[in-house]
Amino acid sequence: MNSALVPLLLFTLLPLQLLCFGCRLLRKPLDWRFSAARLVLFVVSIPILLSAIFAFPDPGPSKDIASSSELEKLKLQITHLESILQENAGILNTKVHHLDEYKKLVESLELKVNFLESSLGSLKRADSSCPSYTEVRISSLEEEVRLLWAESRENNFDIHLLESKASDAATTLEDVTSEVEKMDNIITEQWIQIRQLEQALQMTKIMTANVHKKSASKVQGNGKNMKYPILEFMKGILRPLREVVGLPDSFWLGNPFSSSHITQLLDLLRRIISAAKAYHYELQSLVKQALETNGFVVAFANEEFIFFLASAIFVFPFFGALTLCWSVLSQPE
Repeated sequence: MNSALVPLLLFTLLPLQLLCFGCRLLRKPLDWRFSAARLVLFVVSIPILLSAIFAFPDPGPSKDIASSSELEKLKLQITHLESILQENAGILNTKVHHLDEYKKLVESLELKVNFLESSLGSLKRADSSCPSYTEVRISSLEEEVRLLWAESRENNFDIHLLESKASDAATTLEDVTSEVEKMDNIITEQWIQIRQLEQALQMTKIMTANVHKKSASKVQGNGKNMKYPILEFMKGILRPLREVVGLPDSFWLGNPFSSSHITQLLDLLRRIISAAKAYHYELQSLVKQALETNGFVVAFANEEFIFFLASAIFVFPFFGALTLCWSVLSQPE
């Protein structure tokens, strides 16, 4: 209360004293210099008093602010302590849970220990009543162990045999696989050659049929066939081929042409094809040797180029002969 009354008295009495002092100065007739000095002193004292009044601290609000800040700090501490209490409670609960589990484990172990003690006591009683029981049991167990070892050795031997058989089978499988791959390559190559020969044979048949048609159209209605005996000879040769192609002519030099001749012709054609294959292989080896001996064309000594070059060399004489026959048969009479 005393600290609150002192500022109140200062705030009320000092302004009154200043007002009274100013009134007295204005009433007394003094020298104008002295009165001017007093007036200046009065004017200067007013702002000094006002600054002192406003600069004086107010104790009430500062105390309220300090108490509120302390209250906030206490609240924060309380919340922190509550969180710590919750964490400790959780830790305590987990420890209690673990303690219960340990108690259960200890109880189970106690039961096992009791069971083992009872079993040991029964064994001791059995040994005391029949001392040979343990020896018999041990001997039986040793016999079982020996049997298991023997069976294990047999199993290991069987496993070793199976592993050796598996390795042999894998080696055999690899050999068979390599042989199959080689045969596949050979079959593919032979199939390509057969297709090429079939195409060449078909082209030969077509060209022969066309030549025969043209020669027949030229010779038909003309009684001068004896002037060209080569035409009669070619006609007799080409008629069986027309039978193979499917043309409606079944005469060989004016005589009927039976199916046995067709069979013989097909056998002859097969022999020709097999001989052509053999000569073609020999020609490939010769072409390969010639390419490898020549340094300029050794880069072309691969299987495809050798195959096509040998085929061209092999087929070129036949096409030359066919072209010659074509030119002879196509001459005007």
